[in-house]
Amino acid sequence: MKISIKNFTLGCSFSVLLLTAPFTFSAANVDQLLNDARGFAAKGQYSSAVIQLKNAIQQAPDHRDARMLLGEIYVESGDGPGAEKELSHALKLGAKPEEVMPLLGKAYLIQGKTKEILSEIKLGAEAPAAKRADVLVLQGDAQLQRRAAEEAAKAYDAALALDANNASAMLGKARLAFLGQDTATAKNYVDKVISVHPKEADAWILRGELLRRDKDMAGAATAFDKAVALKPRSIQALLGRATVKAATGKLDVALTDIEQVRKLSPQHPLANYLRASILFQRKDLAGAKDAANEVLKVIPTHAPSQLLLGATHFGQGDFEQAEYRLGQFVAAVPNHVPARKLLAATYMRLKQPAKAIETLDVVAAQEKDDAQLQALLGSAYLQAGQQEKGTQYLERAAELAPDLASIRTQLALGHMASGQMSEATDDLKTAVGLDQSVVQADILLVYTQLRQGKYEDAIKSAKALITKQPKSALAQNLLGSSLMAAGKADDARKAFEQALKLDPGFAPAHMNLAQMALAKGANDQAKAHYQDILKQDAKHIGAMLALGRLAAMSKDEKGALEWFEKARAADPKAVEPVAMLVDYQLALGEPLKAINAARALADQNPDNPATLQLLGKAQLANKDYSSAISSFKKLADKMPQSPQPLLLVAEAQMQAKSYKDAAATLERALKQDNKLLVIYPALVKVHMLNKDTKAAQDVVQRLRKQQPDQSALADELSGDIASSDNKPKEAVAAYEKVFAKNPNRLLALKLYGARSQAKLDKPYVPLQQWLARNPQDLDVRMNLAMALQSAGDRGAIEEYRKIIQAQPEHVVALNNLAVALQEQKDPSAVQYAEKAYKIGQGKPEIADTLGWILVDQGQIDKGLRLLQDARTNAPQMPSLSYHLAAAYEKAGRRDEAKKEVERLLRDQNEFPEKPQAQALLQRLTK
Repeated sequence: MKISIKNFTLGCSFSVLLLTAPFTFSAANVDQLLNDARGFAAKGQYSSAVIQLKNAIQQAPDHRDARMLLGEIYVESGDGPGAEKELSHALKLGAKPEEVMPLLGKAYLIQGKTKEILSEIKLGAEAPAAKRADVLVLQGDAQLQRRAAEEAAKAYDAALALDANNASAMLGKARLAFLGQDTATAKNYVDKVISVHPKEADAWILRGELLRRDKDMAGAATAFDKAVALKPRSIQALLGRATVKAATGKLDVALTDIEQVRKLSPQHPLANYLRASILFQRKDLAGAKDAANEVLKVIPTHAPSQLLLGATHFGQGDFEQAEYRLGQFVAAVPNHVPARKLLAATYMRLKQPAKAIETLDVVAAQEKDDAQLQALLGSAYLQAGQQEKGTQYLERAAELAPDLASIRTQLALGHMASGQMSEATDDLKTAVGLDQSVVQADILLVYTQLRQGKYEDAIKSAKALITKQPKSALAQNLLGSSLMAAGKADDARKAFEQALKLDPGFAPAHMNLAQMALAKGANDQAKAHYQDILKQDAKHIGAMLALGRLAAMSKDEKGALEWFEKARAADPKAVEPVAMLVDYQLALGEPLKAINAARALADQNPDNPATLQLLGKAQLANKDYSSAISSFKKLADKMPQSPQPLLLVAEAQMQAKSYKDAAATLERALKQDNKLLVIYPALVKVHMLNKDTKAAQDVVQRLRKQQPDQSALADELSGDIASSDNKPKEAVAAYEKVFAKNPNRLLALKLYGARSQAKLDKPYVPLQQWLARNPQDLDVRMNLAMALQSAGDRGAIEEYRKIIQAQPEHVVALNNLAVALQEQKDPSAVQYAEKAYKIGQGKPEIADTLGWILVDQGQIDKGLRLLQDARTNAPQMPSLSYHLAAAYEKAGRRDEAKKEVERLLRDQNEFPEKPQAQALLQRLTK
């Protein structure tokens, strides 16, 4: 129990008194204090009663009745630990077990100590039947808390056999029926309790819950009013009434009850959650955020608070924090569609459309009639540069909700992106004509004119929007963008500055001013704009992390690490800054530093699920498999209803090659949620790693039986099994069946791999088919380029050029293009190899490419130095040794060439250039 400074001072003063003068107490004084406490307790004045009882115990520490009454009051006020302490002491002092055990059991129940209830709370046959019934009810409540419904029912039935009118046992049966959706049975039990015990407040509370479930808010309010009248300090009754009042729009009345609960129990999670919900409805985002954080201090895994906090951060424009919180919620509740939509919208604000698409794709098939989801998915595809697909989704959304202006506006954007300007104009006119106060149509008009190069028209439209909304920072920002496009930089700057006067924290204006600064090479000035938000909030984690990412993208490792460290220092217990730091350190190839950061956070938040996940991730990167498995198992214990932590456990077990354990873990996850599709491929994979084809096929058959609408996934998994089982023709047939109906990038790559394994002609055709519809997919294009290069097809050069055009510093494409050009004796090969070498920071395989090209083009000494360095830094790569030996031969250094190639052929059994190496040795031996 928390001890206040006031109480501590009183305790010290008493100690001093003992040392300075003899002290005696009067039994009469103690009895009076006890009587006063009983009087206060009868009136519900528990604080006054507690003071009197503490004074009595201070004078008589072994006063059994005082401790007994204090424990009973603590039970009533919800202080489980305090009640446990006092009641246990009373039992040691000789209090009757039949009086103590029911109360001690309630103290345990408050704390969730179900194990202690079942093992310790017992009464012998000599105890009164009513008391033994009370103990059986507590055991039933414990089983109910453990979700053991059958055991709970047995305990309640046993209690009713001893005491047929036991209200708590009947209410236990009612709760069981309530949880089992058997409303009629639950109502019967509640009505029976009320008829026998009309002043039983808990019965009225449960009646209120039942009526609320039936959406009878008026009846529920009456029931909760009755419960509060009978038990004014009942937290359940007050919260029940607050919930009903909030649902009927009576937010002020609801808050009054919530504040009463918070006086009784300041950290009560449900009270703080309801408060957060109401404040969110009132658009008090700061207050809602604080209240939701209070919930998470008590229950770190409380999913509804994670969702509300994510929505709050989104509303405040703090999208990094929104992504973190919403991601946690979706991981815990993967089928919650509104949360997925909000997370996808967050990813789009963060310019991560691929993640938005991935988030929505999981539920898109079953939510075909959700106009908002279809529109979001369409917008995400547009942002990803896939105009055709994006427009298809937006057209579907417009069909579902033809009168929704925002969707019409997005559809116009899709048509414009596809170059269909007439259709875009029609949609835009429709959006404006719907007159739903959607300013987006006005904004889109400006963007349309800017895209068409009609800059003066765009300026006029932006000024018209300012007339409509003179205090809009967004309108001023649009004017600035139009002026900047028209080459009127000074006027544009003034417009952006005016936007910031209207809203100093308006990020787009800061971004535009930063871009203007960058265009002039004024990088420091640009950074100053990014940092302006920190002037208003010096500990704004989101801003710090954004600057850290900017530094990382600029390859300023020191700067990125400093910003991530600053964010961590701003809130040492916050998970996201450490998560960003750990991810960046892992990306830099520094797993030891990453795990140190993760452990430091875990020391401060040992039970935080996000911390456990982060620690496990770092341990996995360090190949500390047993520790990673332990961390993920702890996470699973904290989130027993979610299969997601079990997937992490299984992944760690797979990496540790404990395939049987991984399979067992995945089966547990499947029992929890057999609709979660990601489990099936993981289970197939682990069985194939364990060389158990039959078990893998059994998983596919279960999928077909349990989810017949997932035949495409089942066919794809059949292909995976055939491919792993070295049956490539069967794999090709399975993959082609799915690819024809539902093509995707991963399937294109799988089909290419299977066709290559089956040695079919032009195995890369699926990659070409995918790229014809998705030309922006650089990963697939890279695979196509390498496939063509392996086949000796000059088309590889064109594919590499397309990749470099999109990503000028794509080091692998630059390196491979250099090799392809050198094979064609194209002198430009060296310039691509040199650029790759500069970007790749001297990586051995890239140094080898440049060195080999230089040697081949006659710059032997320079090339040799690079090849020697490459082989020294990567002696395990046989191709590098062969190139060095061949270069020695070209340089006339035959002895060194012979030694190098002899060593290579002695140490390496198989490598691509082995025939050339053997031929080289024959030449050198002659």
